[in-house]
Amino acid sequence: MIIKDLVARNGSYTNKNGEEKKRYVKVGNLHENDDGGQYITLFSHINLAGIERQEGRDSITVSMFDRRESLDGAF
Repeated sequence: MIIKDLVARNGSYTNKNGEEKKRYVKVGNLHENDDGGQYITLFSHINLAGIERQEGRDSITVSMFDRRESLDGAF
């Protein structure tokens, strides 16, 4: 069962009110199996090398959010 969405920040944009907003991309899910164990799946179409990183770092930060459904499948 999917229990969390895994999401990474990938840039920012300016909305129509002139406010800078962060852009996020869903990179996978956290699952829980029948015996309570947890595991993650990462979407194969996401190129993690293309995700924005903090300057000088060679890793990305992935956040977990409660799962939410959307019509287009995007976070």
